Amino acid sequence: MLGCSLQSAYAQITATVINANPQEVEKLWKAKGGLLLDVRTAQEWEEDGFIKGAVRVDAYSKDLSEQVSRKAVDKKKPIFIYCAAGGRSARVAQRLTQEGYTQVYNMKGGIYQWMADGLPVQTK
Repeated sequence: MLGCSLQSAYAQITATVINANPQEVEKLWKAKGGLLLDVRTAQEWEEDGFIKGAVRVDAYSKDLSEQVSRKAVDKKKPIFIYCAAGGRSARVAQRLTQEGYTQVYNMKGGIYQWMADGLPVQTK
């Protein structure tokens, strides 16, 4: 019994961020569901648009973890994270794995790469 507990704890400790390109993120998100998390600022969200269905939480928020936990109820469900170019989302993704989220995807190249690949962006 103790072995199972240790294995579970070890799996949470060793969870890693999965880096995926925009096409992979789109395909996985549609197949698996989960949370699509935009970690850009409100200004970037307004000016550049966003991916339809995304939820915005500013990467610089002091209560980032609390905001994410309110959006992603289950730490075992996938979270797909993006920012403008991939830097902030990578940091947020790493932080979330340290907090026990087990399926964390960082979108390489961010929304700029998403748009360059011709994928749709929504504006208000």
